[in-house]
Amino acid sequence: MTPTVVLMSVSVKLSQPEILRLVTGERHEPVIVGRVPKAYAAQVGALHTHVWLSRETLLKQLARHPDIPLATYENLDWVLSSSMIYGDRRAGRFHLVAPVERLGSQPKHFKVTIKNVRNSERLFLLSAHDLRSSSLRKLIAASEKIRPPR
Repeated sequence: MTPTVVLMSVSVKLSQPEILRLVTGERHEPVIVGRVPKAYAAQVGALHTHVWLSRETLLKQLARHPDIPLATYENLDWVLSSSMIYGDRRAGRFHLVAPVERLGSQPKHFKVTIKNVRNSERLFLLSAHDLRSSSLRKLIAASEKIRPPR
């Protein structure tokens, strides 16, 4: 049984057929799945706040994390607007972590990794998956929390 994500006031930006078209190969160009706050985009040198998802990444994600419903990828604003944002040692990458409650299981966190690519033109989603408490502690220990400039 696929776990259900319980989210409050999430507005879906993409229609599911766009995500399905990526999966089936009818669509090859990336789709926008959300936005990060301007201050965080600026921290990694990005000119735009939109986060894009490529077909290749979506297929990789579905293979590695079949427990995450396809609909989760439609709108990631709920995690992209998270206040827990950590820098990666690799340039232009950062992790966004948000709490998530799934029916019938312990509360967890959901982690999205984003990279600034193409000379600051676009932010692309690299990965998205559930994060156990022990993995969250390791991420916090190995990363620096990004704070927006004032």
